[in-house]
Amino acid sequence: MSAGGPGASGWRGQSRRRDTPLAALRERRALSRRSATRWASRARPSAARAAASPAPRRTAVPASGVPPLGVQPRRPARSWWPWLAAGLAMLTLTAALAWVLLGSSLFVARSVQVVGTRELPARVVRAMAAVRLGTPMMRLDTHAVEARVAALPRVASVQVQCRLDGTVRIEVTERTPVAFVHRGNGVQLVDATGTDYATVPVGPPGLPELRVARVGPRDAATVAALTVLTELPEWLRVQVRSIAAASPADVVLELGKGRGGTTREIRWGGVEEGERKAAILGPLLTQPGRTYNVSSPALPTIA
Repeated sequence: MSAGGPGASGWRGQSRRRDTPLAALRERRALSRRSATRWASRARPSAARAAASPAPRRTAVPASGVPPLGVQPRRPARSWWPWLAAGLAMLTLTAALAWVLLGSSLFVARSVQVVGTRELPARVVRAMAAVRLGTPMMRLDTHAVEARVAALPRVASVQVQCRLDGTVRIEVTERTPVAFVHRGNGVQLVDATGTDYATVPVGPPGLPELRVARVGPRDAATVAALTVLTELPEWLRVQVRSIAAASPADVVLELGKGRGGTTREIRWGGVEEGERKAAILGPLLTQPGRTYNVSSPALPTIA
């Protein structure tokens, strides 16, 4: 019986059937080892990175509770309740203050005080001011009161103040006359601005007469004449009986009678160099004459 007979082929087939389960087991074990090796190779870089990264630092806080120098403590979360409470308190305080000033009777006008008047009666100022007692001070229009009082001809300036005791204080500065002008209905007093503001029966003693074509604060001749008059030294101003101006450059003073019993005329000229003209005029008046011309201080003349 040869080796290649049917018996031999049957044995080989049985041997392959017996080897098949063992080979499958070996193949499964090989696959498991390859999978484990693959997962291990993937995990190594992650572990290496984790080992290379530094661990988070933890700052130890001493038992005293004060953090070490250079360490910023954690700030507690801010609450908006304190800010809301402060805002409501301020709003309440503002509303209460507004009620006290505008709605209550604690700060109202109780009286009107007038100061600074000389010729002008205080009752006239109170009537012109028209301050309604009981009006809250914060609602009182002081500018309107000042405007009403300033409309009085004798008033040069006015200031109104409200005081905590409920007094409305009206301080008046009256006009001061420096000259007078003759009008058909009497004598008009004129202040330094050229404003004629009051009528009197006769010219007050010591005031000179103003002689210009048209009296007014915007009239150039009036302004020049009064500028010269108010800038004169006292010793000369008391001697002036009248002052005239045909133009701003032609101011003429008339003095009282001199040693000869005659009036003297001073040709003053314009408003410039007034101090020098007055200094030159002093010695000239000691000389006899009727007309003294100092309009050109360099060449004074006596006639």
